[in-house]
Parts: sequence; structure tokens; C-alpha cells
Amino acid sequence: MKRKSYGPEESHGLKKPRKMATATIQLDSQETKLKNLLLDVARYIDESKEIKEKIELRFAGGWVRDKLLGIQSHDIDTAINAMTGENFCLKMKEYLDDDRNMEKHLLQPEDVGHIHRIQKNPEKSKHLETVTTTLLGFDLDFVNLRKETYSEDSRNPQVEFGTAQEDALRRDATINAMFYNLNTNLIEDFVGGLQDLDSKLVKTPLQPFTTFMDDPLRVLRLVRFASRLGFTIDPPSEKAMSDPSVMKALQLKISRERVGIEVAKMLKDKNPRRALELTDKLGLYSAVFTDPTFQDGVQPSTENWHRVYDCLEELRCNETPGSIYQSLVRSEDARYYAWVIAAITPWVKVPESPAVPGAKPLPPLGTLAAREGIRAENKLCAFITGALKNYADITSLKDAIVDQKSYIRQRDTLGMRIRKWDSRGGNWRIQALFALLVEAMDRSTDIFGKWQAFIDHLEGMGLMDASSFKSIADGKTLCQRLGSKPGTWVKLALDVCMEWQLRNPDITDPAGAIEEDDNSLLPSKSLPTTYTLSQLYQHLVESEASSKGAELEHILILTSCLSQKERLSRAPDDEEHATRLSLWIAKTILPDESIVPHDEIPDDTTPSERAKSLHHTRYKATLGLQSLTYLQTLSSQSPGPSLLLTLLAFNDARDSWTTPTAHSQAHALLTYYSSHLHSSSFLVDHLLQETIRPLFSKSKPETITSTGRKAMPSSAPPRRWVMNNIENDQIPNQWPLIIPPILTLLDDISLSLKATGLEILNHFLPKFPLATLLQTGLFSVFEDAIFPTLSYLPTLTPESESLALIGPAYDALFVLYNVRFHAPNSSGEKKDGPKREDEKKERQKFLDKIFRRGIWLAYTHCPDTAAVVTLLTQKLDVLIKLMGISCVKHLKYLIPLLSAPLISPFTLLQPALLLSTLHTLQTLILNAWPRLSSSEHRIALIRAVTLCWSIILRDGEERIEDGRTEGEEIEDVKRELKRVARLLVEAVESNEDVDLKKELRVLVDVDERLSEVWGFDEHEDEEEGNKEK
Repeated sequence: MKRKSYGPEESHGLKKPRKMATATIQLDSQETKLKNLLLDVARYIDESKEIKEKIELRFAGGWVRDKLLGIQSHDIDTAINAMTGENFCLKMKEYLDDDRNMEKHLLQPEDVGHIHRIQKNPEKSKHLETVTTTLLGFDLDFVNLRKETYSEDSRNPQVEFGTAQEDALRRDATINAMFYNLNTNLIEDFVGGLQDLDSKLVKTPLQPFTTFMDDPLRVLRLVRFASRLGFTIDPPSEKAMSDPSVMKALQLKISRERVGIEVAKMLKDKNPRRALELTDKLGLYSAVFTDPTFQDGVQPSTENWHRVYDCLEELRCNETPGSIYQSLVRSEDARYYAWVIAAITPWVKVPESPAVPGAKPLPPLGTLAAREGIRAENKLCAFITGALKNYADITSLKDAIVDQKSYIRQRDTLGMRIRKWDSRGGNWRIQALFALLVEAMDRSTDIFGKWQAFIDHLEGMGLMDASSFKSIADGKTLCQRLGSKPGTWVKLALDVCMEWQLRNPDITDPAGAIEEDDNSLLPSKSLPTTYTLSQLYQHLVESEASSKGAELEHILILTSCLSQKERLSRAPDDEEHATRLSLWIAKTILPDESIVPHDEIPDDTTPSERAKSLHHTRYKATLGLQSLTYLQTLSSQSPGPSLLLTLLAFNDARDSWTTPTAHSQAHALLTYYSSHLHSSSFLVDHLLQETIRPLFSKSKPETITSTGRKAMPSSAPPRRWVMNNIENDQIPNQWPLIIPPILTLLDDISLSLKATGLEILNHFLPKFPLATLLQTGLFSVFEDAIFPTLSYLPTLTPESESLALIGPAYDALFVLYNVRFHAPNSSGEKKDGPKREDEKKERQKFLDKIFRRGIWLAYTHCPDTAAVVTLLTQKLDVLIKLMGISCVKHLKYLIPLLSAPLISPFTLLQPALLLSTLHTLQTLILNAWPRLSSSEHRIALIRAVTLCWSIILRDGEERIEDGRTEGEEIEDVKRELKRVARLLVEAVESNEDVDLKKELRVLVDVDERLSEVWGFDEHEDEEEGNKEK
């Protein structure tokens, strides 16, 4: 049901229309300039005769109020009587498009902003479409005068054109309902705003109950204006604001986002205490700081809430150096968080709902009230959750300090406690303030002294910033020192280091901290006093206790025993048992499928399980290889293939299961067994024939996963090592065993396996006989396998994975090119003219394909991915050198590709890309110089060099001063850019028809700074020297 809009006779219950009051104000020079401009636009519209009614303009609302109060404001709402804000702004744009009008008002282009149209959004109190722009430094909103008609069940009115009086009556408060008429230079007050402003009174233009029922958001707006200005809300309005019907409407008709915006404005303003006091006084807490979706009806008591906001205000007013407030509230964000947490404090007394078995725990009720009641952002909600969970622990530490408990002098205990608080939501200082406010709600006296003692104690121990202490031992250093790969254990280990650091605040060497984590062997007192290798073998390997689950424990015992050499009794059968123990260790420490390297994690394996398996594998390997190193001295027998295979499994430091310590130990043992390792029986018979071939030749091997992927177990042979160590004379006979594994890797959907295949191929191809490559057609096979990998580009492929793949792919193509076209002809046959010509065409076709299907396609796909473009320019440098003069056919693509990084306004953000581009550009000039004198190419390159030099001179010094770019990097770029310019000049001057110096002189005359890059300083010195001679 619609309700009519109210006329002036019904304003605040008055029977007679209120006579308009007027006043005058003094505009400053900028405001006067704005007023004159807008009036000229109005006259321009009137003269166009597009509308019958004469245009009248008024500044409205908050700007008028603030002007009368002497408060500076740059936000101005402009009301128009006879046209929409959008139409007025379009005519204003039309008016300002005339340069004469810009000159008349002394306007510069930067004085006029873009016009933005803001759509109607009733949920955010935008009942009418408005247009906003900036003029002369003011933020302007343009909208027509309007009147509103409301229905009973919605705060969203029907809006239509209205008079200034009707527009004033629809506003939230009389002090916001005044106009400044630009035509008459008078303040127009239809609702008594001048009188209320003088009386410091906030009231509604219409009857309060009607106003708030029409738009309940006005309740919060009146609270905000009263608290911000220090005004009083008139009694009739206060009574209506507390009406249950209004409170219910505020909960149901207003979006919580809009409630949150109003609350944030209150708490960020200059008097948040007054805002909370009014909220408390008017009984608005349950309508604002609660979860409206919570059906149980549980509401916190606000009986003692006044103690909280009074306490916080008292702390703020008594802020002095070292005081509670100054120590805990150190930024504007912290100030806002402090008042939000003060608003949430009553929820501490409400019992939390019991957890539902098997369900995800709900956030605390206070967090739900903030999240659902005022739509607090996630970061703020996380902070509130942390404060609600930590306040009791913070209070207990405060009590311990006051009671002088013994542990309060333990710097590591207190420091780690603070870091734990901060890890839950951050900003532990405001969490401590919240604990203080909770205590204040229970008792309002005798708390400040104890909390000051808490802060003074932490200050005295240097722990107030403990949450931001940087560990002197980072994860990388820790892993290197402990000989382990990164994993979940690193965080725990870093905590141990931090505890040590807190105990030793004056020591900056991380060695002592790292030693806290380095304790890998059993203490000697836990070992037998004497033992033999036979006894160790029987107890650890042959006994029933030697199960798979006990392997790590048994290897730890074995390594600990072997490290105590003086306790080992020698026996005649030592060599036999040393060999047996070595074989058992080799089998035990060999990585198995549970750590799934380079491949998917099985469905039945969680990341935590894989991390645990990986940790066990690393630990077992470190211990086992240490034992093998000792056992190697006790046996003279040749190592078996299984032992060598295990050692090779730890020979590549890039593998996730290999630690630096394990790699070093394995490498030393492999060096000792070098003659056995490189024997044909092991390399060909065992690795190629018996291990690799069965793995890749089965039609449906056991290594195929349920999803159809090749599982590649970690016990698979070290493919990189095989390809790197196979001899050239072995390849002609063994290549059928080598090619299938490489092609399988290249065809795998795992990008890491593809990269491995490319790496192996790069080592293998130079050894491959050219005749075999041509006779078998493998050149085309490899070509077809490599080219698809060039398409794995961002954003479909993560940037790091793309770079790891396409770099080796280009290298493989270049190696394939060199093998095919540059390798010596083993037959010694000389090719006649037609054959040489055919090969030349084939060679050029292959290089063209690399450019078109590789570099150019990749560049057009992701031209803004700096790391990828840097790699492409590096590979392009190699490609141009291979192409030679034939690269000229691609100049129309090459020059734009290499010019783009030079002319980008952000070019100095990527010095590596810039240097790579300049090096490649030099290569291009050296190879394509005969064609660069053409006007098209010449002008493009001159433009690129000139713009790049200008950007360097404009931004380079500033970036060096700000520390954003190293001075050496800028100098390197300038040096390489000069080389490009010199090469270009020499290349173009080879054509006698082009006077490049004359063309460049025009640029230098305009900007003499260009003389350095183009070498005019050197030319002038040379000419002067010739004259003197």
C-alpha cells in the first residue's frame, strides 16, 4: 500500500507551512570560481532552449551544514531543478569542450575530471541515479531535486522530480536539509535547519516515527551526525528511534552492508565513544551488533557496557608516552579495531553454543555478530576471533606479572606466548586492550595500575615487538645445515630457533640456534657396550622384530652403533656381514612409491602422509648412507647392482628425497665405485636392458595409475645419470633402449617429467649419430615431440612451471638443429649444388618454424609476462644468430617485439628484460643491417632508442634514490642502449642515400640530452679535433 509524500504542513506535526529562512555565507576564491562556472553552464543550457524551465542550481546537504559550522569540505552535492544530473553533466561537458570556455574560467585539463554515472542502488541508500565528477579539486555529485513516496513494507521509495522544499522534507535531518542557491547567493532553509544548527540539535524534517519507518537507516545516520558534531538528538526523535517497530524495521529492511558502513563511519570519526553511548542509550545494540540470522534469540546484556566505552575513552584522553593507550594503540587502523572490539565486548558473557560432533566448529558468537551484523571484513573477523580466544590467556599472564610468578622472567616463554597470540588474527596489542576492556566491564576501578605494570614489564624485557622479531635462522639456512629438504617440520624447527633467539637476544650468529635442532643419533649410553657385525645383522635384519614399520628405528640403531667404532668387535665373518648389511640398507633406504615424486598424489594419500613419508625417507637415507660409508671400509667385494642403483637414487640434489648430506655421501661412494659404475655390464645390461626397458616397454605396466597416468615410482632408475654417462660408441647399438623412455617422458602430462625428458634429450642428442638420425626418421619424431611443449604458457600454465619447461624446450630445438645441420657428415660424402640448396631451405624452414610457432606465438599470447618475455628474447638472440641475414624476412615482427620493452613507461621495473632485449637487438642489427636503412625499420628503431633513453633519464635517478633500482643496473642499461644506437648508426650509414646524422640532429636540437645516446658529443669532439689539425 502506497503512502503519499508529506507536504510542508506535516513537517514535525506543524499545521502551517514553515516560512523559508535565509542566511548568507562567504565563499572562498575556489568555491566562487566553481559557482561561476556552474552558473555559466546553466546559462548555456537556458540559451539552448532545450528545456522550457530556467535552470536553478543549489549546493545541498552536508556541504552547507559544514560551511555554516566553519568546517572545510570538498564534497558537494549539487541539486538541479529541471533536469537530471546526467543530462546536466553532458551539457557541461559539451560546454567545456569549447576551448574558449576553458580559457574564460582559467581551467587546465587536469581541473576537469571524468564523468561517472552511479546507478540507483536502494540497498545502499541510492534511490536515484546520480552523476559524479571532479571540478577544481571538488568532488561533485549532480542530481535533480526530488520528492519521495514510500510504501509500508520497504525503505525504497518511488522518486520523482520535486521542488526544493519537497527535497528538503525528504532528508534525514534538518541540519542536512538546507540549500545554498547559486543564483541568489542565499542559504535556503525550509525546515528550521538554521535554528537547529544554532541550538546544536539533530531532528528530522518530518514526524520522526514516519521518517524512521520510511527509511530505518536514518536512525544510524542521526546517531552518526550527533556523535560527529557533538549535537543532541531532540527528544521526539530519540523516542521514535527506540520504538520497537523502528528497531524491527532496522533489522529487516536495511542491508547489513549498509549498517556496517554507517557503523564504520561512526567508529572512525572523531567521537566514537559518543556513538556507542547513543547506541546504548537508545537500545540499538540488538539491532546493530548482533547476528540477524541467529534464531535462538540469545542477546548479550549491555547493562555494564558503558564501563567499556567509558574506559576506552578515559585511556585515550590520558594518553602519554609509555601509557597503556599509547603502547597498545599505535595507528589509525588500530584505533578503529579498538572501538570495534569495544562494541563486541558484551558478547564475552554469552555462553558459546556446544560444538556439533563431526561438524566444522562455528566462530565465536562475537565474531558472528561482527560478520553478520555489520559485515566486518575477513581480516577484522579473524582479529575478533583471536581476541575472543586469547583474552583469558592474556589476562592470566597479566595476573602472573602482578603476582610476580617465577616464569615471568623467562624471556622465551613470554615471547613465544606473544607470538602465539599474534598468530591468531594479528595485532596482539589490541587483543591485550580487549582483555583489559573485558575486565573493565566486570569492575571499573583498580585495573589501570595492573595493566600498566603488565606493559612496563614487557617493555623492560624488550618483548613488546616480539611478534615481529625476524628469525636469525631462516628456513633455507636451517635446511642446509640440517641436511634436509623443506617441509612441515621447518615451522616447528624455526620455533625452536626463535626460543633460543629470545633467550639470547644479543647473539646474531644462527649457529647456536640451529644446533637446537641437530640431534640425529642415539646417545652412547643407550647402546650396548660391545657388539659384532654378525650380532647387528641378526638382531636388526633377521629377527622377527625387523618389520617394515621398524626399518627407520633399526637403521638409527645400526648407524649409532657403527659411529661408536671403539665398541665394534672385529670377527672373521665381518666382510660377509658387511656385504649383507650393505644390501639390506640399500633395499631399505631406496625411495618407494609412497612419496610419489614428480607425479600426482594418490587419492588415498593425504599431503600430511606424503610429507611424513618424505621426512622418513630423507632421515633413513642420511643414516643409511652414513652406515654404508663405514661398511665400505670393511668389505673388498664388488658392489652389487642394487647397491649402485640405490646410490644413484641420491646422486641428484634436485630430487625431493635427497638432502645435501645424503647427496654428498652418495657421491663419495659412487666415486669410490666408479669403475663398477661405468662398466658395460652395469650401465647397459642392468640399467638399460633389465631396468629401463621393462619399465617402458610393457603394454600395460604396473606403473600405470588408476587415472591412466604413468606413476613413475621413485625407485625408477636415474635417467639423467644414464644419459650423461653413456659413451658415444655405445649409442649406435643401444639407442633403441634409450629413445622410448625419452619419448615417454616428453609425452607425459606431468610438466616436471616433460622437463626431465627435455633435459635428458639435450644431453643425449649431441651423442646421437647423424646418419642414424636421418635414416630412422627420428629427426621428425623429436621435432614433433618438442614443439607442443612450447605452448605451455601463462596463464593456463603457472609461470614458474612454464619457464621450467619452455626454456629446455628451446634448448632442445637448438641442439636438434645443430645435430641435424651442423654435425660432420660421417660418410665424408660431398653434397652437390642442388642438395646443398635443399638442405639450406630445410634448415631455414626449421628456424622459421621455431620463430613462428614458438617465439612469436608465445609473445603474442603473453606479452605482459615479463619473465616469459625475458626468456623469449634470450632464445631469440640465439635464433637470430643461427638465421643470419635470412632473419630480415621477419623484421616486421622482430622490430615491434624488441621495441615494446624499450618504449614501455614501466620499462625500468624489469631491468633484466630490458638488458636481454638490448642484447638481442644488437644481434639483430649485426645480422640484418643491410635492410635497416629502410624508412619503416629505421624510424621504428630510432623511436624505440629515443623513448627508452628519455624514460631512463626521467625515472632512473628517482628509482635509484628510492632504492627501487640499483645504480649499476641503470648504468648497464644505458651502456647497452648506447651500443644499440652506435650499431644502428653504423648500419644505416652504410647506405649512402640516407643522411642519418641529419635526421638525428633534429631530435637532438629538440632535446639536447639525446646527444649522449646517439653519440653526437663524440662526433662534435672528433670534428673539433679535425679543425684544429
